[in-house]
Amino acid sequence: MSIINNEDTNIIDLLFINKKDGDNLSSFFYISNPDGTIRWIYPISLKRPTFLAFYSTSSMRAKLIALSIKTFFLFKLNKLLKAKPLEINIDKKSIIGNILENYPTYNYSIFTGTVGVNRKAILELNKNNETEYFVKISLTESSKELIHNEADILEYINSFTFENIEIPKIIEKNDDYIIIDNIKQNSSYQTNSIDDIHIKALDDLYSRTLTEKKLEDIDSVKESSLILNKLETSEINTKLPHEKIKDILTNIANIKSTLTNDIKINLGLAHCDFTPWNMYVTNNKLSVFDWELSNKDTVLLYDLFHYIFQAEILINKQGYSSIINTINTVFQNEHLKEIIKKYNIDINLNYILYLEYTVLYYLDKYNSQEELHSQVFWLIDIWNKALKDIVKKEGKVIHE
Repeated sequence: MSIINNEDTNIIDLLFINKKDGDNLSSFFYISNPDGTIRWIYPISLKRPTFLAFYSTSSMRAKLIALSIKTFFLFKLNKLLKAKPLEINIDKKSIIGNILENYPTYNYSIFTGTVGVNRKAILELNKNNETEYFVKISLTESSKELIHNEADILEYINSFTFENIEIPKIIEKNDDYIIIDNIKQNSSYQTNSIDDIHIKALDDLYSRTLTEKKLEDIDSVKESSLILNKLETSEINTKLPHEKIKDILTNIANIKSTLTNDIKINLGLAHCDFTPWNMYVTNNKLSVFDWELSNKDTVLLYDLFHYIFQAEILINKQGYSSIINTINTVFQNEHLKEIIKKYNIDINLNYILYLEYTVLYYLDKYNSQEELHSQVFWLIDIWNKALKDIVKKEGKVIHE
């Protein structure tokens, strides 16, 4: 086996039960992240880079990287691809071994997951160089809960018929993993901006899952209060910017004190990670995957706000003023205006509730992580500015 770090070795052992004295030695290549950790693993027999099924090409840079990988792969330029050899003993009783035994005619590749408490591996199963299935494999207790949640949500929403949104179907599930079908087609494409197709897809979800609750009875509101109290009374990760975290917690507490707890609010199912890299446009429908964070009772437009924040910060590398300008531009959409009227949405209140929960949920995760990606600091900076703006403008940030 090539020299790799302990965490990657542990993941390989967990997936394959990689015994040194095993008798089922297989040859692979692996491609690393910029920090040297393993990103993708694939058999040397793989003819095409089907592992790119894991890779979002929502930005021009990502499109160029994907094109380069396809070119290097075609001409077997492993040095340019920076692919390194790796030998693994696959135990038939292991997670990967068991799955491959059930899919003997399939080739495959593996994405080892994003570092963090929610880390999971994804096995891509392909036939005739076309990806047919994804297997999501839990690597932590937290990711196991998320995978179980995704299975429950997919079973629930697949009981409906939608006009504008397409959702994966569960092929198999157990305690360690779920297998879902690949809903991406060759004609599918990604976009970085909110369009009619996104708004119609959200309307599809709302029209079938609408409920109503008092503010004080909404699970995310209750959870955010618990997280706020936890963070206010806990030591903050030394790697996080303490002054900004302090400002964020103070402003959220002040904003919470201004809200009317017995007001009734319309709720619906939200994806909760509704981002350009988790969806494709296919045949005038929005194909959406990765439903593990989804929640049935979420404030309406949560997904819309999340899409804009994530796309502007992580893809377009824009600041807070650009985010607010984009939100106000999107809210001029006629179909969105109809949704706001139909479901009686207080857009500024829902914006506050989105930001409050999202910021606290992720700060709680970051506070327990040893390694923090640079994107964490971009997000914290924007969140801090957004919350200050809400306080300054007394909650009236979005033009109605």
